[in-house]
Amino acid sequence: MYESIGDARLYLFATMFLYHRYGEAISEGQLTELRKYMVGNDFAVMDMAKHLGLAEMTHGMTGKKLLPNTAESLIGVLFKLYGYNFTEVFLKQLFDAKYKKWCEDRHTDKIKEYLAKPTKIKKPTELTPRSLLNEHVQKHPESGLYKFTHETHKHGWIAIVQYGRLSCKSKPCRTKNAANDQACECMLEKLKGKSKKRPSDVPDTASVKRLRKK
Repeated sequence: MYESIGDARLYLFATMFLYHRYGEAISEGQLTELRKYMVGNDFAVMDMAKHLGLAEMTHGMTGKKLLPNTAESLIGVLFKLYGYNFTEVFLKQLFDAKYKKWCEDRHTDKIKEYLAKPTKIKKPTELTPRSLLNEHVQKHPESGLYKFTHETHKHGWIAIVQYGRLSCKSKPCRTKNAANDQACECMLEKLKGKSKKRPSDVPDTASVKRLRKK
């Protein structure tokens, strides 16, 4: 179980690491290819395991996947015990120190050619209440996932979002998406009210452009 959690956390970190490194200079396809090249093979994860001294802890056991799996399990355990922010700092220190060795020094001509291809600069994706709630849920997996239920109304749709013990209900909206966003915005306000001691834990909805009813 911890190996799967660590693998997912590693892929998420690699995605954001590459995005912050290259920004809009690369396309989604290029980012995916680079991420696969960076953590989709065992070289970087194997070297990470050796760097952390995990080879000495395997007590002579062998296997091609043993050290990479051990490293991913360690990341999963750290995520379970200490959470998102701790593993973010832990992985950033490793990648800042090792990225050149793990990736840039090993770039093949194909990868270099791929990076050299021009790409269209995309406009930043507009944030919505639902995307902000997704961000909050990813940072607090211990609270579980949220779910929607819907009711029909003579004026359209009513969305009800359930997250843990909290529940929020939208007003009638003409579209289901508009109802979902309104319910998510309500949920974010509730979460913000519960986290007054930690206001940075909940995204601010003031920066979100409200969806207009069609």
